[in-house]
Amino acid sequence: QHSADAGRRRDAIWKVLVSILRNPLIAAAFIGLAYNAGINRGQQKPLPGLLADCVNLLAGPFEMMALFLTGASLGSFKLSVWSTALAAAKVGVCAVTSFALVSYMLPSNGLEQGMQKELAKFTF
Repeated sequence: QHSADAGRRRDAIWKVLVSILRNPLIAAAFIGLAYNAGINRGQQKPLPGLLADCVNLLAGPFEMMALFLTGASLGSFKLSVWSTALAAAKVGVCAVTSFALVSYMLPSNGLEQGMQKELAKFTF
């Protein structure tokens, strides 16, 4: 009994690991780590020209497609007051916190006035 349970658990863990490693995003992360550790050796050298062009071509529409597929995978859309309030609070809190930190960290006399205003407006 105990051996059968351990075997099923091992099979389940193996299936999960294989499905994780077959995920294209995980595979790309491991390929990037291997490139950085092996070929690039931690230096900041860019990819060779043709390879960089191929990667840029494949990665260009990724953000738009990720948002589209996330929305398409929703079973049903339900907008509640609570989720809307949390999202609005997050946006407001992040903007106010960023503005306060930028205002605190920027030297008042070290930057020209126009640059100070641009950096302060960046948070909103």
